[in-house]
Amino acid sequence: MGSFKANASPTVLTDLQVDGTTVVVDETNNRVGIGTDSPGTMLQIEGANAYLTLKNTTAENGDGGAETKIIFEDHANASLAVIQASHDGTADDTKGDLIFSTNNGSGLVEAFRVASDKHVTFAGETTFAGPINFDSFSDDLVFASANNVFSYNFWKASASGGLTVQNNTGAIILDAADIIKGDAKAFTIAPTVTASSNTAGQTISAANLIGAIWSAATRSSNQDDTTDTAANIVAAIPNCAVGDTFEFTFLNVSTNPVDLVGGTGVTLMDGNPASFTIANAKGRRFMFRVTNVTGSSEAVHIFAVTDSFTHSS
Repeated sequence: MGSFKANASPTVLTDLQVDGTTVVVDETNNRVGIGTDSPGTMLQIEGANAYLTLKNTTAENGDGGAETKIIFEDHANASLAVIQASHDGTADDTKGDLIFSTNNGSGLVEAFRVASDKHVTFAGETTFAGPINFDSFSDDLVFASANNVFSYNFWKASASGGLTVQNNTGAIILDAADIIKGDAKAFTIAPTVTASSNTAGQTISAANLIGAIWSAATRSSNQDDTTDTAANIVAAIPNCAVGDTFEFTFLNVSTNPVDLVGGTGVTLMDGNPASFTIANAKGRRFMFRVTNVTGSSEAVHIFAVTDSFTHSS
């Protein structure tokens, strides 16, 4: 194969073709083809093994080292986004990660990362346009949040799998045994305890019902605590829909039994009793399910998840 070199005056080439279609320059459209003589974009690689290799020749094993990048820039040479492959960890090995960064207007920030152990970390809020399907429930599915607030739609695929909601200390707030009623579930967890020290029965507001723990103390005998209305409960659940559910825990730390009664539009299920009784020094857990969200016709059903359990005051 011959060769050429530039002299004092540059040599201007129009179309260039090297070794058939190994490298082709389309001067008319300003395109380069590798493996093709008719590239459809500025650079097109074509062939049975159309691979592109980026190799960092620096011998290093630091976290984020040996990196290679694809950089996306605008007309002013500002980086809009970057895809980086680099070494994962500090051990002398070949573990790699993949990092996607975007420009937030002030500079590049990491958007999400795929680590060598296939752990994916998202830096911001993540929105899914469709359902999330889990093909295997060999391990428990765990949700955790630093502020202890959750709002998820989920399906439990089989009895062999499990779903656990934890707070920031790792304590289990809700597990699969608590969410067996209904089909698609939506719940909000705010695991705070609201203590009510009144002797008379109280109305439990929607805020103190939804995913909450209610502690009744110093109740006189024959007292009823009544839930908020179905309309207020529906209004308190973001984007509330029929089938949405949440858990409520009632702790009775008084010396007398207390009855839980449904407010307007709230129906007690499991035989439609007039009330659910919580014995003194006991607790009961309930599942609330929204059955109607139409204005002026809102309806909520309550199911008793546990008959009673002993708690420590």
